[in-house]
Amino acid sequence: MERKLLSALLRDRAVYEQLKPVIDARSDFSEHGRLLYEQIVRQYDADSAMPMADPDLIKQHFAIAHPKHAEIFSNILDTLPATSVPNTIGFFIEYKKDRLSTALAESLLNPNSKSTT
Repeated sequence: MERKLLSALLRDRAVYEQLKPVIDARSDFSEHGRLLYEQIVRQYDADSAMPMADPDLIKQHFAIAHPKHAEIFSNILDTLPATSVPNTIGFFIEYKKDRLSTALAESLLNPNSKSTT
């Protein structure tokens, strides 16, 4: 799911705009995915007219900032799958609803839990 979500976010700013209020980068992505997501966000935030993120600029960022890992990020970007944007958004929203309902149920069952506060 992460790869499809990153693909949709990279290729369509509207996905980013729609999902940014519900994405929690720390819990929704792996470490590599989070770093890629942060670069996608950085590009969209820097240029409000940008319709899609630029994977080449992201690759250049990692070549400079993390040269030892640049090839890993380049490979991830080069192999992101094509995806149906509406289906990816729908699946992610359902995923988030399920996670939130589980967290709520756990909090109700254990009111003294740290997640309740």
